[in-house]
Amino acid sequence: VRTLAMLQRLQEEQFAVAAVLVEDSHNHHLLLDAAEWASLQGLVDVLRPFKQVADTLAAARYPTVSMVKPLLHALENTTLRAQDTDAKEVAMAKEVIARELAAAYRDSPEVDMFLNVATFLDPRYKRLPFLSPLE
Repeated sequence: VRTLAMLQRLQEEQFAVAAVLVEDSHNHHLLLDAAEWASLQGLVDVLRPFKQVADTLAAARYPTVSMVKPLLHALENTTLRAQDTDAKEVAMAKEVIARELAAAYRDSPEVDMFLNVATFLDPRYKRLPFLSPLE
């Protein structure tokens, strides 16, 4: 969430930052080119849904563990899905984030089963499109 806020603020102040860096010839190498600004925008687009998930959990009067699996599924199948138009930095960020989420929630059979059962038992999630018939 903090990284997202920092990147968004950098975008907002793009012209002010450029103006300051242009004034000093020793700082020209710090100026971002168009491709780097595009990558920064891509990273903001990747991180924004994570803030929405955090806000959703924080806003819930009684957040439950059953919310985790559906939220993970949504992130993995939308935000973290690689697209042909992704800059290489954005694609790499998506890959790293997806790998870390898998390590935390999917690679442990006990954790994965716990999340599946918690979600299955919650009546808010009657349909579980992210579960296979075996699960």
